[in-house]
Amino acid sequence: MIKALIVDDERRTRDFLLRYIPWSDIGVTSVLTAPDGLQALELAMTFKPDLILSDIMMPKMNGIDMAKRIRENNIQSKLIFLSAYSEKPLLKSAIQLQAIDFIEKPIDRDEITSLLSRTAQSIIQERNELDLNLLQRKTVNDLCNETANGHSLSSALNKLQFPGDVPCVTILIKQLQAAKHLSVMANNTHAVLSILTQEAVSLMAHVKMIFAPSAVEGDVIVVHCTAASAISMEDIKDMCRRLLTQASAHGTSVFISVGTRVADCKNLPQSFAAAQKGLGKSFFLGEACVTGQEKRGERERSLANLNIEELIESIISSIKQNQPEQTELFFQQLFEVLREAEVEQVTQVRQFFYMLLVEIQEYINSNQLNLKQFHEEDMDTEHQYLWEMVAEFPTMYHFKHYVERLTAWIFGKIKEPGSNETADAVLNIINHRISDANLGVSTMAHELYLTPSYICQAFKRKTGVTINHYITNARIKLAKALLQEELLMHEVAERVGYNDPKYFTKVFKKSEGVTPSEYQKRARS
Repeated sequence: MIKALIVDDERRTRDFLLRYIPWSDIGVTSVLTAPDGLQALELAMTFKPDLILSDIMMPKMNGIDMAKRIRENNIQSKLIFLSAYSEKPLLKSAIQLQAIDFIEKPIDRDEITSLLSRTAQSIIQERNELDLNLLQRKTVNDLCNETANGHSLSSALNKLQFPGDVPCVTILIKQLQAAKHLSVMANNTHAVLSILTQEAVSLMAHVKMIFAPSAVEGDVIVVHCTAASAISMEDIKDMCRRLLTQASAHGTSVFISVGTRVADCKNLPQSFAAAQKGLGKSFFLGEACVTGQEKRGERERSLANLNIEELIESIISSIKQNQPEQTELFFQQLFEVLREAEVEQVTQVRQFFYMLLVEIQEYINSNQLNLKQFHEEDMDTEHQYLWEMVAEFPTMYHFKHYVERLTAWIFGKIKEPGSNETADAVLNIINHRISDANLGVSTMAHELYLTPSYICQAFKRKTGVTINHYITNARIKLAKALLQEELLMHEVAERVGYNDPKYFTKVFKKSEGVTPSEYQKRARS
């Protein structure tokens, strides 16, 4: 049933639209009228029209103001405005209110009938899509539940054209976002579902999918798909790996767990349970990972049998002795050990992380440093209580990246005031190898036997700029001098560390506002 509301201060216009538009033929079953925007607003609150056909210039309340008030009350009616005035401000207001169209008076009966017919059809289509989406969400979650009603589930599967008598598998996709990024997660859910749709189309010859956000966990998307003999479980995992790559390209970190293959959709709760168990490993395995049931239980070990506390003591000791390389090595050992922890031990692992952070904070305080200062300088974190921070890390690798940045900051601050050996060493390498196209942070860190994050911190503290920024500026400065000599453009590019003359031109123009050729002409004129 589609309901329409006609709003116009001219009785003749209201009567014309009410009598001469074939409302029932275009699918509209109920039509009310109002002589001004104020009465129309009152009617809309109870009538809730699907479609509003309104004049703009009316007494008491004009059509634009009425439509704004209706939108404020979350009534999503389709709007069509009528007016004898085609002024730009009116058109702009209509666009802002997402009006379907703007019809000038006098009204052409065929034109308005055609427009109303198309609008009514779009309303019907949107309703059908909404009903189908709601049905899919309910069905996806019912298929995870052994107690779901068999008859209604069978009827739903028929409507969704999902075969119930072929082998199936459940896939769970977990979005790895901290709690403070829930709004980002909502947008990412839409992106991931869109990518899933594309993957379903690419494998439609063999795979049928239905998927929806989990009714229990908002950061998990549940996918049920057919897994007939024509496609192997490895094919399903390959599809998941492609999804993972595409999600990453959209800026979304996900972890994917594939359940076991079951005989038909009635057994999907078993596949769902297996996928849930695999999903528990997301904290230990990290982002960009697809897992299944490949005998992981044989590798899992109780934390009681792992040397966690000993490794934490080693990390703290190496920090206190100002040994960045040794600290990094112990961190690596710690996380390799933790990868083998049992799924049920996530809380205990978080407690170890908290214990480590408390030890690090005590060392920071003993050296008259301020952890809050680090959080203000570090763009990826916000200052908060340690336990809250530890509880928010979606995987242990998020914690690892945080502590690596923190320890690099500590090593930079603890170094003796006025002692800039590391930054000086980096400057020396840059000045002597500015023409080396492979010159970069990683290569210099390797040569100096230091971590990339450590040399970046030390260099920026001395110079006020990043290493890459300094290298670019040094190369541009040298290029400007070389451009005044009798050299070809590719020769200049090579001498300043760019193997690709086109890329050199792009970097130079971004810095100087002109191309190298233009600069050369000006310098010689």
